Amino acid sequence: MMLYARQMNIGIETVMMPTRAQGLLLILLLHLVLSPSAGQSICTGTETFDKVTGVLLNSASLTPLYSAVGNTVTAECNNRCRASQDCPAFLIDYDEEACYRLDTNSDDNRELIVPSRGRRTNYFEKVCLQAPACEKAWIYERVPGYELEGYDDRVIGEVGTRQRCQELCLLETEFQCKSAEYVYNTLQCRLSRETRRSQPASYRATTEDLVYLENQCARDKRPQNCQYDEYENQDIGYADIQVSARNPKECGEQCDQTSAFNCRSFTYFPGTGVCRLSGDDNISTGPEAVTVRRGAQYYQRSPCLDLSLVCTGESMTVTLTTEEPFEGRLYAQKKGRECEVRGKSRTSTELTFYFEEEAAARCGTVQEDAGVYSNVIVVQHHPVIQRKGDRAVQLYCYFETGDKVVTNSYNVLADTIDGVDSSTPSSVVNATAPSPGVRLRITTETGEDISGTRLGEKLFLRIEMDRESIFGIFARNLKAISGDDADSIDLLDERGCPTDPVIFPGLQQLPNSRDLQGNFEAFKFSDTSVVRFQVNVQFCVDECNPVDCGDDIFSYGKRRRRDADENGVAVTLPPRTTSVPEPYASRLVYDPNLGQEVISMDTPLSREIIVDPGTKIDSFRDPRAETKFGPGGVFIQAGDFGDGDVVCTTLPVVVATGAAVVFLQLCILVTCILCIYTAKRGKKTDRQIDRQSLHSGSSVTPHPPPTLYHDNLTFRPSVSGSSRMTENSASTLKSLRTSLRD
Repeated sequence: MMLYARQMNIGIETVMMPTRAQGLLLILLLHLVLSPSAGQSICTGTETFDKVTGVLLNSASLTPLYSAVGNTVTAECNNRCRASQDCPAFLIDYDEEACYRLDTNSDDNRELIVPSRGRRTNYFEKVCLQAPACEKAWIYERVPGYELEGYDDRVIGEVGTRQRCQELCLLETEFQCKSAEYVYNTLQCRLSRETRRSQPASYRATTEDLVYLENQCARDKRPQNCQYDEYENQDIGYADIQVSARNPKECGEQCDQTSAFNCRSFTYFPGTGVCRLSGDDNISTGPEAVTVRRGAQYYQRSPCLDLSLVCTGESMTVTLTTEEPFEGRLYAQKKGRECEVRGKSRTSTELTFYFEEEAAARCGTVQEDAGVYSNVIVVQHHPVIQRKGDRAVQLYCYFETGDKVVTNSYNVLADTIDGVDSSTPSSVVNATAPSPGVRLRITTETGEDISGTRLGEKLFLRIEMDRESIFGIFARNLKAISGDDADSIDLLDERGCPTDPVIFPGLQQLPNSRDLQGNFEAFKFSDTSVVRFQVNVQFCVDECNPVDCGDDIFSYGKRRRRDADENGVAVTLPPRTTSVPEPYASRLVYDPNLGQEVISMDTPLSREIIVDPGTKIDSFRDPRAETKFGPGGVFIQAGDFGDGDVVCTTLPVVVATGAAVVFLQLCILVTCILCIYTAKRGKKTDRQIDRQSLHSGSSVTPHPPPTLYHDNLTFRPSVSGSSRMTENSASTLKSLRTSLRD
């Protein structure tokens, strides 16, 4: 309105302007002021959205845009904001199942974007890109403060804006640009063929001057051998579309066919048949977003396998092809170390099984029928431990027709494995003063101790301290050791920093306590289900402080001051503010790595759990079998079976059919017994009536009455008597005759 007033004054002061010109100027100014697009630029390219997961826009005004309790809101919110010139951005609150229009966006001030801790939210910001469009509801997913290290295929300097970097990725022609990074302070744009999902180990936190941008138009071409990882009784809570499905498979098919966004996970509710599709997974939201929800089945895309099988007269050879050098293990499921091949940083890895009797027994190759050989291999991506996403694959070689087939089977395992004492071991520094007691626990999200779990379940490693102790605790050298002590992996190094944040992200201090906690997904070793955790604990006076491990990762222990500088000059430590009683005071030792005085425990803490692999054997079918028998069918090698001789069924159907047959036979048997019992009882009654009739007929007249028949029994009068029939005997005979007729 100030602009309008100034322009009005200019028009009024120009007294020499003709009256008609003044009128036209006023109309033009009113149109500019009252137009809904006033103050906003009109997009002449592709108007779309950037999506930022798990954040809020600080200080922005929220206006309700749409809500739908019991349903999803993403599509409607996207459409309403896209159609409005007064909607620069919108925010979805998935817990409230509602969205809000914002009065501003983060273009002028990216510091406004803050994490929405404890809430499930996604921020969508309207952008205009001068580049080809795709059918996605949002073209880029933006992650401030993260990068994909080491996979820059093209680096471009002097790129003025983040939007221009996004356009360069969409316009790239020499390779498919799947992600980009923009550095605000150097105006540098980095383009990459990879994403945080194809290279999760290289995706890490960095400075706030860098933003990671994932191109949603470059959807990965998923091979046939792709699966979803299942999380029973859990849900991610970021649903974007709600549909109906009869089973999880149908729900997954709808996720695969979704074109409005890249569907990465879904949740199925068997009780209602509700299927909720999501563009997020635990990579975009973080592992803590997947929480317990009874009755829900959460599924998330897992890595795909590119396998091929070649069968000869002497052996079967399976080849794993990967985009990146493979450093894991390929081994026979039943034989483990006896029959394996380890990745040698190549993109092609082969494992051969021989059919000769001794070699077959060594590797677990089974001859299931004449000319039919099979084995089950495990594809393990980590060189030491087995994690969620590793796959078991069943291989078949048929020699009747020379076919080679990779087919499917399933290994159903129990949800949990118990039988191990769930008591928590403790280690205590013995002394006369209050002891700094500490114990190691492995718990669920609800804080319950566990002794058995399934591969990929969300667990918490807790190191608990006595509440009234004067000491804080610091953990280092955390190891996971196999049950047979053959393998081990370091989770925390000597400094207390995580060696691989993807496997174990480190320890954090719980609020209002001195306990330490770190969350991780359950893993196991190849040859055993027993995993033993072992950690060394040190005690610091007052509290230990977190050590900066780099990449925005902090773990408990901090390198603050050393007793000597880089030149070996001694540094004076500050005096302690807390009095340390004996015998602890004499046991305090300065730790140069921490810059603190500590007490080291003599015995490391230890805790064992059993991890159920829960692995499924993937589906790999011969294309000819798929065409002939249809998807999901079982490939049966040609033999003496006719077209109608084979019936495919399931175990529940077989059990139900057997129970019905048994019940029918019992019903027939009971009916027969009742019939026999009824017949015998009827015969007994008829005999009694026969005797009564013969007795009363002894005084009947010589003139024979008509013969009566009842149930094949003949009643005849006696022929030897000559006495006259009395009036009473006649009445008796009449009554008997009537009774017999009835």
